[in-house]
Amino acid sequence: MSGVAPEAPAAAVPGDGAALAGECARIVRYLAGVAPSPRLLERYRAADGELFREPAGTRDRVLLDWVRRHAWSLPLLDAATALAAPDSRLRRKVLLTLALLETEPALADRFSPPELPLPFLAARLAWAGLRGALEAAAGLVLYFLLVGGRRLDREASRAERAATRP
Repeated sequence: MSGVAPEAPAAAVPGDGAALAGECARIVRYLAGVAPSPRLLERYRAADGELFREPAGTRDRVLLDWVRRHAWSLPLLDAATALAAPDSRLRRKVLLTLALLETEPALADRFSPPELPLPFLAARLAWAGLRGALEAAAGLVLYFLLVGGRRLDREASRAERAATRP
């Protein structure tokens, strides 16, 4: 049983500035813990319009809409899509935002390696690994509840193949 109907609306449609701004803000808060600057929002809108011209598929609409309504699930679904669906639009939007954040001068220190003694660095790395594994495990459960396993992926692939046949 799926947690969200496959007909769920997309989280952001091309040209929907408010939806894209909200989407960007959620992802920026998740990645950097800050609100996006107006400059970053504009760069996100421009990149989104350039990279995501095609309408989102069913799986992507379900995931994006879920994250729009349940921001707490973004870290879980990001970890899950890194494993189960690295080509998903959600994962690609997170990576796009990360790339944009890395170029923000005000946030440069957040992306520089910390200067810590080796034992503290090892402990921090171990904690990050454990947290990532827990997020991935919980996220995979949520991912498969939302998209119904591979069913949506097969349906989308079948529809794409049918649309490209002459």
